[in-house]
Amino acid sequence: LWLKANADITVKNVTFSGTDGVSGCAAVRLEDASSKLALESCSFNDNKTSGNGAAIVLTAGTMRVSDCIFLGNTASSGSALYVNGESASISIADSRFEANVADGEDDEMCAGAVLLIGDDGGSVSFTDTKFYDNGCLLGSNILNAGIIRVLADGQSLFFDNCVFDGNYSNRSKQNNNACASVLQSRSESSFYFNACEFRNNTSGTGHGSGVYGG
Repeated sequence: LWLKANADITVKNVTFSGTDGVSGCAAVRLEDASSKLALESCSFNDNKTSGNGAAIVLTAGTMRVSDCIFLGNTASSGSALYVNGESASISIADSRFEANVADGEDDEMCAGAVLLIGDDGGSVSFTDTKFYDNGCLLGSNILNAGIIRVLADGQSLFFDNCVFDGNYSNRSKQNNNACASVLQSRSESSFYFNACEFRNNTSGTGHGSGVYGG
């Protein structure tokens, strides 16, 4: 599913499973600032790509996700959601990210479930969302994260009543080290957590078994 100019689409009760993208998005791509996409009660299972974003790639526009499952997706980074655009707006509620994996072999920007690159005031919110057993495998750089990595300035991330359980970030090849199992950032962005739970998250031999910034 590839959305371009002036799209306004709602997708309900659809399963995206087993897609294979050679160098980019395997299931859904949104890339127009005027476009809107709503995903309701959808599942993204076992999608893979040799690039970033096996389930969803967002380079522009507005996306709303509710009651969706992201399970077992695999990519170089951002296996469930890869965001690379200015002022992208994303809201995710009542959803689950589980066992999404980034191999990180060819991309030092390793993040198991979500990778954010874009700048200029992007906003991402997670409400009543669960993150279970997502991870970044052996990467090429110390700066990796089990779930989310933020690379650019100006992002705002909001987490309300979320659960982070069993997520991991393994050692990197260059540094024999690893960063955050949940969220890693070295950018000038803002992060807000309210009523969230962190359990059983691990970070190889490195820094920040939950959140790392520096």
